[in-house]
Amino acid sequence: MKRIESAVLKSLHFKIVSCFLEENKAGSSVTIKTNNFNKMNKKTYLIMLIALVVGIAGCKDFADEITEGSYPRPFSPTNIEANLGNLDDITITWKKVNNAKSYILELYKNDSLSFNSENLAQTVSDILPEDIPVHFKDLEKNVKYSARVKAIKEDGTESKWEGYYFLTKAKEVKITEWNFSEGELVALADVSPFTETLEVNGLKLHAASGKSMRVVSNEVSTGDYDFTHYLDLQGGGTDRIVADGDKNRCVSFEVTEPCIIMVYANGGGAGRTLEAYTAQEVIGTLVVPSSKSEEPQRMMINWTGGKETVYIRSQGSGIYLYLIRVSIGEVYEPSSVSTLTKLSVSEGDLVPSFNSDVMEYTITVPHSTGRVDFSPTLGHAKQTINSELTAELTAEETEHRIEVVAEDGISVSTYIFNIVKEAPSSDATLKNLVITGGGEFDPAFSPDITDYIFTIDTTVTEVTFSGVANHPYATVGGSDATYSNLKLGNNGPFSITVISEDKGSVKNYSVTVRRFTPSEPSANKEWNISQLVADGFLPAGDITEETTVDGLTIFPTVTIDNNNKTVDAFEFNKRLKLNGSGSTTSRALKFNVTGECTITIYALSSSSSSDRILNVDDGTNVIGTINAFGSSSSMETFNYTGGAGSLYLYSPSSGVNIYYVKVVYP
Repeated sequence: MKRIESAVLKSLHFKIVSCFLEENKAGSSVTIKTNNFNKMNKKTYLIMLIALVVGIAGCKDFADEITEGSYPRPFSPTNIEANLGNLDDITITWKKVNNAKSYILELYKNDSLSFNSENLAQTVSDILPEDIPVHFKDLEKNVKYSARVKAIKEDGTESKWEGYYFLTKAKEVKITEWNFSEGELVALADVSPFTETLEVNGLKLHAASGKSMRVVSNEVSTGDYDFTHYLDLQGGGTDRIVADGDKNRCVSFEVTEPCIIMVYANGGGAGRTLEAYTAQEVIGTLVVPSSKSEEPQRMMINWTGGKETVYIRSQGSGIYLYLIRVSIGEVYEPSSVSTLTKLSVSEGDLVPSFNSDVMEYTITVPHSTGRVDFSPTLGHAKQTINSELTAELTAEETEHRIEVVAEDGISVSTYIFNIVKEAPSSDATLKNLVITGGGEFDPAFSPDITDYIFTIDTTVTEVTFSGVANHPYATVGGSDATYSNLKLGNNGPFSITVISEDKGSVKNYSVTVRRFTPSEPSANKEWNISQLVADGFLPAGDITEETTVDGLTIFPTVTIDNNNKTVDAFEFNKRLKLNGSGSTTSRALKFNVTGECTITIYALSSSSSSDRILNVDDGTNVIGTINAFGSSSSMETFNYTGGAGSLYLYSPSSGVNIYYVKVVYP
C-alpha cells in the first residue's frame, strides 16, 4: 500500500509541475524542488494535491508541455538513426531540437553505448541544422560503433547526450582472376602462337583473321604477384567499332554488375597504350612501361554499370598482359595519382626533359612564335586537367601552368612552364630542297651550297620545287613553284630565295634543271662533244674533276674549247683536248660495253705535223689503237670482240683532240 501510494503521489507531483509550467505566461523559467518529497508528511501532501485537483483537470498532455516550453537547458535530440549506405558508409540523422543553434556528434569504435573515451574515433562539432544528416565514410567493416549527439543553444547551454549504436557489414567480395602464369592459361605457352579464338574460364582470347597471339615466359613481380608468363598481343587490336566476329589481338570477358577491373601489363617499346572498352565507350587507358623487364603497371576501372562485355587491347604495337582481375563487392578507391606520364610541346624543347615528378621547365622558342601547344599523356585515365593546353605568347617571357587533379579530387600537381623567346634569327639557309621528277643534284644538296644542276629523265617535262628553311620562321620564296614544258638539255636556272627571321640576311639558291636520258649500256650510243656543250651537259673550259655524262666518263685534266671542223657531213665547233699522254685514270675517256661492237671516233692530233694514236684499253691491257692524224680529222674505227666491260681511250704519248665517239652493236 505504501509503495502504491508513493507512486501515485509522484505521478500527481509531475502533473502539478506541468500545470504550473502551463500557467507561466511570461515564459520565464520555473524551478520546483522535490528533494524532500519522500520526507514530506504524506497526509499534508495529499491535502495539497486535493486542493489543486481543479487545476489538474485543465492541464495538457505532459509530452506536449516539455516540447513547447522555455527552459535553461535544450532538450536532447530524439529519433536518432544510422543508415548503412555501403559496407562501410554510414549516414546518421536525428530529429531537430527547437531553438538549437548547433549540435555535437561523437563516434565511438568497438562500443555499445558505453562511450568509453579510449574508443572515441571521431568528433564532429558545429553541426548546423541544415547539415543534418552527417555522413561517415570508410568505417571498418563488421565493427560495432556508438554515436551520441547533443544540442547547443545560442547562449551555449547544452542538452544531455542521446545515444545510438550500429554494426557495419562484413565485407563480401567475389573475385575472378585470369593469371597467365597459372593453370590453363600458362599451358597455352605450349601451343603458342595460336591464330584461332580461344576461351579459358570465361576469358576469350581473340586471334581471328590469322592474327596470332602467344603466351611467353618472363619473370617479373609487382605487389603481391610473382609472374612467370604473359600474353603477347603481338600488335594493335581491333577497336570497338568493328563487329564482334572480326575481333583480333584482344581479350574479352563479361561483367554482370558493378565491379572493379584491374589489368597488369607492360610493353615492348615506349609510348604504348593499353585500352579497355565496351561496345559503347572506352572505359580505361594506361600507358604501359616500355620493357618487359620493368614492373607491370595496373589499369584500374570502376565499372558502375550492369551486364556488359569488356575488351582489352593495345592501341598500336604489342603489349604484354600478365593478369586480369574482376572483383565484385570491393569498394573502389579513387586514384591519388596526379602526375602526367608524358608531355610534348609544339615549339621548342623542354629543359630539362620531361619527367613526371619534375614540376618546372623552361622552353626556348623562336622569336616569331605566337603560341605553344601542350600535348600531355595522363598518368591515370580519370585525371582532370584544369588548365588550358595552349599558351598564347604576347611577351618576351610567358609563364604557363598546367594543373592536374587526381581522380580522388584531393591530390593536385601543377606543372610550370617558363616560355622564353630567343632573339630573332639571321639564318637564311635551306634545310632541305626537294624537286619532283626523280632526278639527282650535282653536287649533292647542302645548305651552304647555292648552285646546282638537277638532272631528270627526258620523259619528265615538269618539276616542282619544295624548299624548307633551316629556321622555322625564315621566309622561303620560290618554294612550291612548278616549271612545265621543259626542253631537252638545260632549263633555267630557277631560284629559291630565303630571307631570315630578322630580315637582315638573304640567300639565293640557283638550280639548273637538265633534261637528259642516259642510254642503256647495250644500246648504240654516240657522244658529240659539240652537242653535249650546246645542250649544257658539258662546260667549256678545263674539266678538273672526274665527270660522267650519259655514260661517258671524262678523267681530268682535259679542256673543251672552240674549234670548227667539218668531217663527213659532221659540223663540229667544239673539241675535247686530252692535253698530253694519259692512262686509265688520267686524261682519258671511259664507257661501258656489253659485248662485241664497233667503236667509231673522230679525232685529230694536236700537232699538224705529227700523227698520233689513241690506245683502246680494257682496264687491264691495251687491246688496240685508233689513228689520230695531224693533217686532217677522219673517221676511224675499232672492232671490239670481247665481252661486257669498260673501255678506255687515251693517248700513250702526246696530245690528241677528240670530236666524236660512237658505239654500235651488231
